[in-house]
Amino acid sequence: MQLEILDFTIYYDKDFDISEIKQIIENNYQLIKLYYKDIKGISFIPTNKDNILYVEDFNSFFLDIIEKEYFNLETKNNFKNPNLLMSLYIEYKVREINSEVIKPNFNIPTEILLNVIAYKYYEEMGTKEDFINYLKNRLKTDEIIKWLQDKTRFQIYNYFLKIAVENIKESYKDFYSVIIKITDKITEDFEKNFQDEIEEEVYEEIIDFSEVENLFLNFLDFIKAPSNWKEKYFLLKNDLGITFNKEEESRFYLDSNHIIKININSKNEIDAFYTLVHEFVHYLSYKENYANSFLNEFPSIYFEMLAITYLQKINYRRSLALETLNNRRFNNIEIYFEYGSIYKDIVKYSQIGIIRREDELENILKLFRDVNSFISTGDNESKDIVKLKEISERLNKLDILEVIDKKYDNLNEIFLKKGLEVLDGYKYLLGTMLAFEINKKVDDTILGKMFLVVDNLDKYTLNDILKEFDIEYILQDKDNNKK
Repeated sequence: MQLEILDFTIYYDKDFDISEIKQIIENNYQLIKLYYKDIKGISFIPTNKDNILYVEDFNSFFLDIIEKEYFNLETKNNFKNPNLLMSLYIEYKVREINSEVIKPNFNIPTEILLNVIAYKYYEEMGTKEDFINYLKNRLKTDEIIKWLQDKTRFQIYNYFLKIAVENIKESYKDFYSVIIKITDKITEDFEKNFQDEIEEEVYEEIIDFSEVENLFLNFLDFIKAPSNWKEKYFLLKNDLGITFNKEEESRFYLDSNHIIKININSKNEIDAFYTLVHEFVHYLSYKENYANSFLNEFPSIYFEMLAITYLQKINYRRSLALETLNNRRFNNIEIYFEYGSIYKDIVKYSQIGIIRREDELENILKLFRDVNSFISTGDNESKDIVKLKEISERLNKLDILEVIDKKYDNLNEIFLKKGLEVLDGYKYLLGTMLAFEINKKVDDTILGKMFLVVDNLDKYTLNDILKEFDIEYILQDKDNNKK
């Protein structure tokens, strides 16, 4: 008799019970192939077949592999690395979520990765025999991964914060001084200006690209753009550098041949128009040595705002402008809710060091104490106190440590999915704040200054922009702001 498991063959007598052995081989196929690199199967019958190993006792055969692979001195020493557990969990999660940013770092099959994780688990939580039984049946994988997650949660988070801080030192010098004020202003702007009732317009699904181009070229005339802007547009267009592909996101990018491209993915002509404006300004302001600047989104968002103003000037659907501004504000709030905690922790990490679970717990407990103190000294009949009591009662029923752990599991997953792209959200927050503020000003010199910014973005710092457009007050405390 013979049984095939992938490219591995088992030969045995018809009366031989193969069921348990079959399960063990299926669970440890990669381990057996790793140890016996050249064999193509095993036989429980004496054989002369090439690359078939005669096995008299399978249990001894299997235990010998485990002993030599996992309980030799070299392996034991390698497994003592203090960063091993962190590396194992990152590797496991990167594979699980199929991250497009962080790629697997271990050149081993997932089965072998789980073996190493289980080895460390049973080293702390069980015995050698428990580890062997796990390899045979694989029944506690979820429990083992949960253990690893609990062991490494804050180590991993601080590891990512450390990388972010190092990256900021090299590229984003203004981050720490403005991030908290920016996120506060973004939420304040949303609360004041977001409109939840805008008349929706019905758009044609088919986009007339010639109409989009006409709008775009007329817009360049409207703002009296430098003549070379049109020249660069036609050069890009004639080199097939502009595509309208709904299968890919709207973006300015360099292709595999390092050639500049713009893709527009839009639901209608108007959306395509201001998206083209946004991405084209990226094309104009692009400098290879300045690709990671936090100011990159600012000129594009500013001219996107002007594109909406242009549509209003020519009486193009008033509700469109409100919808577009709403979308920009809503996008900022989404960025804030997704990345706001990370940004604040980056600042905290840069100032006081690692984020600790016990510190987070104490912060929440202090908040609870303050709320309860306020309730105890307030008017029990007031609606605010009654509401606070209800909230306090619900909060007191929560498992606070579980809430903290879930929060940081989510933040770790964001880092694992996005990598340092989490910092890109700050570009949009900063760019929107600057663009909105400058767009409020009535000053004939602004457009000329913005053309210079587009041409020389790599020469500007945030402070330069604030001074150039006389908006330094936006990062000052409220008491010092211009009225």
